[in-house]
Amino acid sequence: MKLIKFTGAALASAMLTAMLSAVTAAAANDAYDGKTSNGNYGYILKENGTITVDCLNSQLETAEVPAQIDGYAVTGLADGCFDGCEFLTEISLPDGLVEIGDAAFYDCIKLTEITLPETVTTIGSDAFSGCTALSEITIPESVTEIRSYAFDSTEGMTAFHVAQGNPNYTAIDGVLFDKACTTLLRYPEAKADASYTVPAACRSIADWAFIGAKNLEAIDLANVQTIGEDAFYYCVGLKSVVIPEGVEELVGAAFCYCVGLEEIKLPSTLKKIGENCFYSCTALTEVRLPHGLQQIDSYAFFHCTSLKKINIPKTVETISGYCIGYFYDEESEGRGVQENLTVQVTKQTAGYTYASGNDLTYEFVSGIPAQTIVTGVIIAVVIAAAAVMGFIMLKRKRR
Repeated sequence: MKLIKFTGAALASAMLTAMLSAVTAAAANDAYDGKTSNGNYGYILKENGTITVDCLNSQLETAEVPAQIDGYAVTGLADGCFDGCEFLTEISLPDGLVEIGDAAFYDCIKLTEITLPETVTTIGSDAFSGCTALSEITIPESVTEIRSYAFDSTEGMTAFHVAQGNPNYTAIDGVLFDKACTTLLRYPEAKADASYTVPAACRSIADWAFIGAKNLEAIDLANVQTIGEDAFYYCVGLKSVVIPEGVEELVGAAFCYCVGLEEIKLPSTLKKIGENCFYSCTALTEVRLPHGLQQIDSYAFFHCTSLKKINIPKTVETISGYCIGYFYDEESEGRGVQENLTVQVTKQTAGYTYASGNDLTYEFVSGIPAQTIVTGVIIAVVIAAAAVMGFIMLKRKRR
């Protein structure tokens, strides 16, 4: 799970780590095998006789990465190559470039467009993370690997494009998929559509796939069977979601900070709700958890401040700390108990133990699933009707 918040000691630790990294990076400059004559790039010689370059000038507004330095062919951008080059608006990359390293363009907030050479095979983790001005990008035919979070926090992204001959990836209506279209990899954060229907062939939503899709209000998940970590993290406009039958697990932070989410319908196949799954879904007022659910992880419904009613089925065996009934109290800067929430439980179950042990308001309900009750009533009516009909037929025969 990729969380992005720091508080207190964690923030101080992060700042110290950043400073140490800067010092280490500065010292590493002396270890380069060579530098360009203008001092903008250092390079490291690889075993195959080509070089990976690193930008040494964070103030660049425009950049042209050379095809060669000192007679060596440039085939890679180092990890963090242009990391933090906040003034960079234009860049030219050379033919022959094979790899774009992890976080290569991290937080290049003014970079509006980039053309990837037809020789690039690998796009590293977080490669374009934080490139908030980047609106479109084309994945060349040569690319065979796009690593995790490569396009995280690209708030201005409206569409992905993929060269037709690419063997591993494709794009449909600006959305990035694997070639077979069975996994949705990345939905553009700034895509204008208020609603979206996942293609029928798609079975999986990748980790972080819809992060920050600010205009998305409704989604049809069609035949999806798995939903990854942080899949809909911070989709603040999302109002209603139906999770399809067949989905067995909602993993960590899948709908975290979906502050506009008013309704969630969960499938009867669901077995587990992961950590932070519905964290701070402040518009949810009622949740019906399905009979058959077995596990609710910590903070799953934490800070769902509008939640008035939720049930814990008798099938639930594992309930982790603060998963239901707690919120973040700004006044005390700690956890508070939700007094406006009623938890429905069955006697002598894990749900009852959790609710009573955490001083939550609870009420007892039947441990028999509603569907079972309805089915039983229908069967009883059918039997009674058959009996009446039998009695009538018997009377007629006697006459």
